[in-house]
Amino acid sequence: MTHVRMAPASGGGANDADRACVTREDRLPVCIRYLVSCRHELPEQIVVSYHRLQEIGFTEEEILHLEQDPGLAPLEPREAALVEFVIRALESPRSIAQGDIDALYRQGWTDAAIARATRQGAGIMTEKLVQDVFERTTMDAGRHRGEHRPARVDLDTCAFLRIIHPLPL
Repeated sequence: MTHVRMAPASGGGANDADRACVTREDRLPVCIRYLVSCRHELPEQIVVSYHRLQEIGFTEEEILHLEQDPGLAPLEPREAALVEFVIRALESPRSIAQGDIDALYRQGWTDAAIARATRQGAGIMTEKLVQDVFERTTMDAGRHRGEHRPARVDLDTCAFLRIIHPLPL
């Protein structure tokens, strides 16, 4: 995974007062979305998520820590554990054992919270899969028509995201 260095969104990260107003519900989905987007090479989602992380108070250094090890990011240990679980579950679902889920229970996570976080990450992977299908299909169609450049499908991203992300993001 490559760290993406970007200019701050609208003047940089939030101040401490703004950061205090950010809830777990705000931070976790953005952290999950950013990490899954980076690992599955979704440039548009990386940019959006990167700037959203800055808006909710993450510095560039903290985003780099998040990429390297969520335990080093400005997350509570239980939040970092959930993020790490989601990333591992999506990368190697068969590696997840009951002990992994029990560890999350001991940190106060419920089945619903674990499932919601996992669906959040899986939704990003679904987006990548659909983009790959349409990109490959339109490239094949362009070749069959003798075009030098692949045809592009212009998906309505907002409508598409509402379909694959039924939960609030």
